[in-house]
Amino acid sequence: MTVGARSKRDGKDYDSDKRYHPRLPDEDEPVKASRNAEQEQTIEYWRNQAKATVEKHLMRKENTNIAKNVILFLGDGMSLSTVALARIHAGGEETPLFFEEFPYVGMAKTYCVDYQVPDSACTATAYLTGVKTNMDTIGVNAHVQVADCEAGLNRSTHTSSIGQWAIDAGKDAGLVTTTRVTHASPAGMYAHTAFRDWEDDSYVKEDGCDPEKVDDIAEQLVYGETAPKLRVILGGGRRGFLDKKLHQDYETGKGGQRTDGRHLINEWLRNGPFGENRTFVWNRSDLLAVDPHRTDRLLGMFEPGHCAYNLDRIEKQLDEEPTLSEMVDKATDILSTNPNGFFLFVEGGRIDHAHHDNRAKYALDETVEFAKAIELARKKFSEEDTLIVVTSDHSHSVSFAGYSSRGKDVFGTAGTGKDGLPYMTISYANGPGYKKHVDSKAGVRLDVREMDRSKSNFAFPAMLPKDSETHGGEDVAVYASGPWSHLFTGSYEQNVIPHMMAYATCIGRGLKACDRVRTVSKMYRTAGIVLIVAAVLGAVCGAPTDDYDNDKVQHPRLPDDYDSDKRYHPRLPDENKPNLPKSRNAEQEQTIEYWRNQAKATVEKLTAKKENTNVAKNVIMFLGDGMSISTVAMARVYAGGEEKPLAFEEFPFVGMSKTYCVDYQVADSACTATAYLTGVKGNYETVGVNAHVPLLDCNAALNRSTHTSSIGQWAMDAGKDAGLVTTTRVTHASPSGVYAHVANRYWEDDYWVREDGCDPDKVDDIAEQLVYGETASKLRVILGGGRREFMDRTIHEDYETGKGGFRMDGRHLINEWIRNGPAGENRTFVWKRSDLLAVDPHRTDRLLGMFEPSHCVYNLDRVHKNLDEEPTLSEMVDKATDILSTNPNGFFLFVEGGRIDHGHHDNQARYAIDETVEFAKAIDLARKKFSEEDTLIVVTSDHSHSVSFSGYPSRGQDIFSAAGTGKDGIPYMTISYANGLGFYKHVDKVKGTRANVRDMDDAGADDFAFPAMLPVELETHGGEDVAVYASGPWAHLFTGSYEQNVIPHMMAYASCIGKGLKACPQN
Repeated sequence: MTVGARSKRDGKDYDSDKRYHPRLPDEDEPVKASRNAEQEQTIEYWRNQAKATVEKHLMRKENTNIAKNVILFLGDGMSLSTVALARIHAGGEETPLFFEEFPYVGMAKTYCVDYQVPDSACTATAYLTGVKTNMDTIGVNAHVQVADCEAGLNRSTHTSSIGQWAIDAGKDAGLVTTTRVTHASPAGMYAHTAFRDWEDDSYVKEDGCDPEKVDDIAEQLVYGETAPKLRVILGGGRRGFLDKKLHQDYETGKGGQRTDGRHLINEWLRNGPFGENRTFVWNRSDLLAVDPHRTDRLLGMFEPGHCAYNLDRIEKQLDEEPTLSEMVDKATDILSTNPNGFFLFVEGGRIDHAHHDNRAKYALDETVEFAKAIELARKKFSEEDTLIVVTSDHSHSVSFAGYSSRGKDVFGTAGTGKDGLPYMTISYANGPGYKKHVDSKAGVRLDVREMDRSKSNFAFPAMLPKDSETHGGEDVAVYASGPWSHLFTGSYEQNVIPHMMAYATCIGRGLKACDRVRTVSKMYRTAGIVLIVAAVLGAVCGAPTDDYDNDKVQHPRLPDDYDSDKRYHPRLPDENKPNLPKSRNAEQEQTIEYWRNQAKATVEKLTAKKENTNVAKNVIMFLGDGMSISTVAMARVYAGGEEKPLAFEEFPFVGMSKTYCVDYQVADSACTATAYLTGVKGNYETVGVNAHVPLLDCNAALNRSTHTSSIGQWAMDAGKDAGLVTTTRVTHASPSGVYAHVANRYWEDDYWVREDGCDPDKVDDIAEQLVYGETASKLRVILGGGRREFMDRTIHEDYETGKGGFRMDGRHLINEWIRNGPAGENRTFVWKRSDLLAVDPHRTDRLLGMFEPSHCVYNLDRVHKNLDEEPTLSEMVDKATDILSTNPNGFFLFVEGGRIDHGHHDNQARYAIDETVEFAKAIDLARKKFSEEDTLIVVTSDHSHSVSFSGYPSRGQDIFSAAGTGKDGIPYMTISYANGLGFYKHVDKVKGTRANVRDMDDAGADDFAFPAMLPVELETHGGEDVAVYASGPWAHLFTGSYEQNVIPHMMAYASCIGKGLKACPQN
């Protein structure tokens, strides 16, 4: 490539990308201590903690008992951000919620047949009946279009639920929810309807259908095929069972919502056979008084609408509102009377409602209550015979962003925007909170410090106005404990979940565990209890409003909740356009058979999965910098479609890792690199040192006792080779975690050491450590960018651009690296693709390749600007592994897709998502190149980002396009950010309103900046957990939820290196 080719690049990257992690004044304040502050500063603390985790994972044994009981807990709208925020709210960054300690973790894809981002109706059909369908429809296949009066009457379109499967097998079944019992999620247990809102006959009429032909959901609860046989039904929703004129509610005295004169609660009581004891309760006292042994069927509805939020129950002293735990306890008491077992669905449904209203305090508290109910159930039933599965139906657009210090209130502020105003840790991509946080006349943000944020119903900020905040489209986590819980790790379609539960408990018409274990006694072959507690955290049967009727002191509620919460899923004109499924399997996806066959194939694959306990000869760690779960989902859609997994998503084992630093809730790439490469957590922006080293301390890191050695060093100490490949500078935070020890990640050359007031004669910069450090000088392969850090700014000229470097000491460290080897060692330096491809692995002892003065270019720029001398990530990985494979003892290789992070920081989502796809290609190459028998591959991220995948775009729609219309009549995009410079592009400075993306000529450009809620110099990271995908020897260790610093210890165990636990026979 000629020097002239450089004109095709943006020069700003050459001069200043320190801006990717700016230190704002308010983010530089002294941090609060964690609960283990002193211990966390030591290397020993983290290594002992990692050892304990590895031992715990090693003790984990596959439980292949037949599950007598199955409980499915469903946290409605419980995104990974919600889980992480709730964890901090409940006990601190390091204290897991109860279900996070379940041994197996998986990821489920949530899209509907017709929409990329789902609702709770199509997802309920998936996770309860095993079939995916259209948005807003329940218990029917995708041949049924929403609100079609006739289609849903065809019984051939009906999908039966796992509750029915359990009943058919002689078990009992029930449901518990904090929403109305006729709401979308619980209705998935028993209803078949073309529209989720047809909860009573008035809505059926309203949509032009005949209630004499179309049974509403409440009527199906009384007379349908499944619901009359449910032993327990607990939640809210009395209004759907009472006539609005003829009947009065038990508690409020108001009428119901029906218009047919029927009192369906009384009809339910009479509908049982003679002698059956049917009990209806509507308050907590009566619920607690129910005798499980004298109750054949129990119906409890504790509110006309949804159950109250838990915080309202406490603050307003709603003593007759049962908690979710109390409902679960009573339900399981009754279901346990069946010796064959049961299936229970438990929904914490009001997590979802709170997010829709941007009321994060409600949402997080509901999540904590949800976790308490799970803990009660897990402690009540043995892991030997009861499978418990915890998941969510979909995500939300909530972000956990900024750089808050450890121990800080998650409901507080996290930093200051470029407009001089503070921003909050929690925000939303859209919703009613916009109105509270924006001066609509001036078009500027309001100062949250001047708001009363003490109330539980405080509305958190949103980027654009909508009556109801939208769902998110990324995958949701699945946590499992009990018989066959090991099936639930991996990444799969949401509709596979009920088939795996059915397999474990030997019910339904699909594959069954008892078919594999013919030697088991008849008792075990027939006993299977499916207890699915779908807990969509919410509250305790109450209203989603602020102002309750004054005359109802005991049970105040908001008028709007009583009459219409259809607003939670409003259908805007642009979100209701007639769209046929655009997937590659459009016609097949409309059938029940397609999804059941697909689920069967997945279950067969999961049951065939074996634990590989070979010693790993080679270990390759792939790190997608900033690769959040949202990023993965959007990259999947971009690359091949919602249903097409990226290569690493097909790895058999999945886990989740917590990413916080010792001093900050939201991490950077330096402290995380120290964690996932050296096994020790450190402070924000420090690399390869423990937390005794404060940021920017010139002397602290000189103490070698603070240094943390990396898994690369452990590999070389064991006689293996090691190397690194990155698309960033080789001295950047992530790759430097392999070899450097420094108190500031930005000390990449001597100039920056001086800038921060330190003496470069005492403090070795990172580039110098790459040449002379203990670890880097022995690495076989180093490939990436960053030549500028190795050359003087006035004496030397870059090989390609002719410009000087960044150094001020007159040194040319590339030449020093070439000379630093022993006599006879063949050291090769390359700076362009053609030279890289020409390298002979068998004649090269050490290879250093730097293909740019700074970071490697984005793949889209390489393609569209014809930068032919830029190697791809796959090409670098291919050459690196060729060289490393010459060592018969094996190797460790660290590979970073680093520019995913940079794309997000600039709100340039096209770059970020395309880089993710390129990252997946490199993983695919490596997995196909090396056998799973002897090569462990681990894929993860260092931290998340504030990017949202939200709105309701239809299947097949361009991920980079608009997803809907805001309340201001202006379209909004599927992709947005909580903060960043994209803010300015999407604000009309004259009108003070949002700008219309449809008027932007460059909306299709590679470097187009997507919208951000508020202006910061660089978009911030996110604080939620990141996924870990593993394939090869000991890959099964990587499922579960754990601290990020455990990752290198598990890799070391598998490969028999380091000073910790090892898989070798002698250990």
